[in-house]
Amino acid sequence: MRPIYCNTFNVTFNKSRSQAVICFAQIYTAHNYSMKSGVLTDVSGKVAEEVACILLDHDGILAIAQMMNKAISDWGIDLDDYEDRSLGLAL
Repeated sequence: MRPIYCNTFNVTFNKSRSQAVICFAQIYTAHNYSMKSGVLTDVSGKVAEEVACILLDHDGILAIAQMMNKAISDWGIDLDDYEDRSLGLAL
């Protein structure tokens, strides 16, 4: 089922790293049903649909970073102590 909101994003930079593009997408499993020899078969597959992309300059990148840091701080999370357990990465 297609999600209502975007559930993933990607950040890329240009070569000089003076601009960044943040792209938001929906990733979900699409189900396609077919009838073969009287048997209903579900052939499913992952779908990624890009919803929007935002081009940011240096000031825009800093504004987004400050906004995210404030949100994280408001949640009471200390990034210095945080470890992403789902990926095993230290931030």
